[in-house]
Amino acid sequence: MINLFSKKTKILLISVFAAFALTAVLITIQTVASGAEIAELEKKSEILISQKSELESTYVKALSMGDLQEKSSEMGFVKPENLMYLGKDETVAQMR
Repeated sequence: MINLFSKKTKILLISVFAAFALTAVLITIQTVASGAEIAELEKKSEILISQKSELESTYVKALSMGDLQEKSSEMGFVKPENLMYLGKDETVAQMR
C-alpha cells in the first residue's frame, strides 16, 4: 500500500479536525446556554407585563370618581352647604 501522507501530515490533519470538532461542540453548548437564558428572560418579561397590567388596573380603580368621593368624605372633605364670597372691596365675608 502506498503511503500518501507522512506521519506529521496525518497528525496535523487529525489535530485540525479535532480542533474543528471541539469548536463545534463549544459553539453548540454556548448556543444552548444562550437559548435557555433567552427563554428565562422571556418568562420574566411576561410576568412583569402581567404585573404592570395589574398595577395599571389598580391605579385606574383608585382614581375612579366614586372612589375619590368616598375617600374624600372619609378624610373630612364634604360639599359645603353655605358658601361665603369675599369681594375685593369688602373686608368681611358676605353671604350670597
